[in-house]
Amino acid sequence: MLKIIALCANGMGTSSLIERKVQGIMDALGVEATVTHASLGTGKTKAKGYQIVLCSNAFVGDIEAADLGDTKVIGVKNLMSDKEIEKKMKEYMDDKGIKYNK
Repeated sequence: MLKIIALCANGMGTSSLIERKVQGIMDALGVEATVTHASLGTGKTKAKGYQIVLCSNAFVGDIEAADLGDTKVIGVKNLMSDKEIEKKMKEYMDDKGIKYNK
């Protein structure tokens, strides 16, 4: 099971919406995943407990500056784009050898 956290500046609207988007994408791909959301500040301290951190490209540097171990930070240009999020998730899963519905 993948553990994914979606981050936005305040951890309210945008990250909550992204959480639901990502969960829907992972469900459609047939991949078991637990998706949650948080603010950027909280996310930096919690990120190490997740396999994937999903955020805006603008926050990638801030998050990567934290000691995350094996956690993968995935930045996206358009957080409202299901297509871009799905593409990035597939790239991650391909890299890790995780099978999903094509």
